[in-house]
Order: sequence, then structure tokens, then C-alpha cells
Amino acid sequence: MNDDRAHLTDAQLTGPMRGAIAGCRVPPNAKATIKTVVQNGRATGVTVTLTFAKPKRSKRLSPAVAKARAKAQAKTSARIVACVDRAVRAIVWPPNRRRDSFTTEF
Repeated sequence: MNDDRAHLTDAQLTGPMRGAIAGCRVPPNAKATIKTVVQNGRATGVTVTLTFAKPKRSKRLSPAVAKARAKAQAKTSARIVACVDRAVRAIVWPPNRRRDSFTTEF
């Protein structure tokens, strides 16, 4: 309350995020949602959610194949989430003592 310090603008917050997933090899059928909390020019909290689009096949898979596919997708997802988390935490924003939060989708 009664804090007159300015928050960072949307452009200041989202601008540095443009290349956040560039080196993480996110597949084209995946959607990444990154929730970030920034304070003093650094990310103090990062939550990465990765969702994959379902294949458009009508053919049913055997349980063993479906389980193997799910296991591979979970392993890929964990690798990508860790990579994006590291990339976002390495970004530097303009210094500001106020805590700002935002969500970015790729």
C-alpha cells in the first residue's frame, strides 16, 4: 500500500522473453506456457508448463505402445521444461525493486 514506485511495462517484461525457448528444441506440436516473477532485474520464480497436441489419428494404439509413447513424451517434456527454466532464469530485466509477474505463451 502507498507504494508509488512504478511497475515494469509489458514491453519491458516480455521483450527479453523472445528468445527464451530458442535453444531448447521445443517440438512444433508443443505449447509452452511460462509464468515468471521478476524482482531486482532477475527471475525469482519460474513455472513452465508444456502441453502436446494430440495426434489426429483414429487408429487405437496397443496399451504397450501407448505407455511407451507417454513415457517418451514425459522424458522429453522434463528435458524441455528444465532447459526453458534455466534460460528464463539467465535473462536480465531492468532493475526494479517491485515484484512483477507475467505469463508468456509460445
